[in-house]
Amino acid sequence: DADRLDSALSQLGHDLEFPEWYGRNLDALKDCLTDFSWCEAPGYILIISRAEILHAEDPAAFHALNEVFAAAIAEWRSRDLSMWVFYDLRFDGLATLPAPE
Repeated sequence: DADRLDSALSQLGHDLEFPEWYGRNLDALKDCLTDFSWCEAPGYILIISRAEILHAEDPAAFHALNEVFAAAIAEWRSRDLSMWVFYDLRFDGLATLPAPE
């Protein structure tokens, strides 16, 4: 459902402190993920929490996000910089460690 993807795109923009011009769509996400000029670093690691909700409720949107992340990773790799994206997924039946207080 589009609401779930819209929410994920908005949350990514907020958490990654994207510029004002971020359009909260997949193209704008790719643009921002491949231009961290406001946050230059020798490489980038993203840890995406609670992605299991989008994965369960809208697999197509989850796949679309993965495609954008893969394209951004390839773009950075072509510039000899690393980008890694990890999902912190919780599934039934797996033990989780308590969060630090």
